[in-house]
Amino acid sequence: MGPMAVDDFRDYCSKTEKTSEMLDQLQHLLVPLNFADSNEIAIEAAIEIASTAPARVTLLHVIEPIDVAEDSEVQDFTEQLRSQADEQLLAREKRFSDLDITVTSENLIGSRATEIIRFANSNEVDMIILNSHRIQNGQPENALGKLSYQVAALASCAVLLLK
Repeated sequence: MGPMAVDDFRDYCSKTEKTSEMLDQLQHLLVPLNFADSNEIAIEAAIEIASTAPARVTLLHVIEPIDVAEDSEVQDFTEQLRSQADEQLLAREKRFSDLDITVTSENLIGSRATEIIRFANSNEVDMIILNSHRIQNGQPENALGKLSYQVAALASCAVLLLK
């Protein structure tokens, strides 16, 4: 199956009994975000799935730490990033809560792949939904370093990669 829009995904799920049964079993969806426009497809998919399944949603943002000795400027900068991310998360939470979908958000500091996997494992996440990059023909090895593929390879739950 090739790339599909969110509406196509909804139609596919409703026509496929096994997929529909799987969606009914989802309790907790995790949507890692970096606030790029490309995150929109993952947000839309999470809304669609949570609207049909009894799932709650967690929006997760991870700030990569800056490796320098303790420095008050770096700490201030990190706090600014955290504050901006909190605002972004609240804006996206509203989209879910306006539809009566249970949603929370987390803003962590650490290695993105490590923190996503740690959060999923520690919080009984049933599915991680995130956007991914298209693999360029002739260079599939370049995709292996991408966050989405790291998460897909390391996660112990289902992962939905959207391109």
